[in-house]
Amino acid sequence: MEMIIALLMFVNNEIKEHRLQPSMSACLSGQRIATRNAGKNVKYQCIKTNAQLETNIDGSKSIKTIIISKWKMSKDLNPATRILKTNG
Repeated sequence: MEMIIALLMFVNNEIKEHRLQPSMSACLSGQRIATRNAGKNVKYQCIKTNAQLETNIDGSKSIKTIIISKWKMSKDLNPATRILKTNG
């Protein structure tokens, strides 16, 4: 497990995509750009969380499993912990 910064894309309040980010400032910059081009049902959020990473053939890293605790759903802050596994 490593502490990471990730940009999450929500479609209809479900996480549809996630991207590993080098820093919170880079994540927030990407979030602003993506939000400008997003539709009504698409939202972006930057998070700092623990994750299990995997190394790709080219040496880059990608997210295998994200552990999210105390995250925001709608307007309420839920203390539930969620584990999200990627298809990979």
